[in-house]
Amino acid sequence: MLVPSQHSGRCTLSGTPQLTAGGTAVPAGTLAPRADGVRQPATVDPGEPARVDIAVTPCRAGEPSPGGALAVSIGTARVAVPGITAEPGCGFAVSPWYYQAPLLNAPLTATMTAPATVRRGTTLVYRVTITNTFPRAFGLDPCPVYRQTLGDARGTYRLNCTTKSIARHSSQTYEMRLDVPATTPPGPAKLSWMAAMSDGTVAIADRATAGVTVQVQQ
Repeated sequence: MLVPSQHSGRCTLSGTPQLTAGGTAVPAGTLAPRADGVRQPATVDPGEPARVDIAVTPCRAGEPSPGGALAVSIGTARVAVPGITAEPGCGFAVSPWYYQAPLLNAPLTATMTAPATVRRGTTLVYRVTITNTFPRAFGLDPCPVYRQTLGDARGTYRLNCTTKSIARHSSQTYEMRLDVPATTPPGPAKLSWMAAMSDGTVAIADRATAGVTVQVQQ
């Protein structure tokens, strides 16, 4: 969750925010930030976002869920957690506030095509298409490293490049595989993919939505 600073000067958020559901505080465990390059506490300039990670465990059959939308407290204010329904779940964990330096984007766009569902204990097979929007060829030598995640399942590998460059205004599609542990909680999970180039720039698939949602089935 990203919360842009509304202050006119530099400010700092430290510690772990209180999580509420429908305005009532709910108990939450401690979650370590899952991003790379984390800096704590979160010291940000005007308009820059402070970040906090929130994990939600789905309810078991018949288990009551605290009613109301989730929010995190910042002083006396509450900021709604996006994408959470009125019945948010039954188990919660929250990370401390942190800051992550913005990534520099390569002149590439990446999109994913993934199945709508995957069963626990099987392998998710999906495709990533990388398009070079640059007016000249983009080099892939050495091949970039990529990171893929689906919930708690994640892995970092090197792309198996069949060519050493992508021609201008051209695309290449790669087939990806990600083993989904049998312990993965059923329900919607975000599939994300990011490649890191040798010059330090990155290509993030479906960046506007931070990936695509896949329904994990038992």
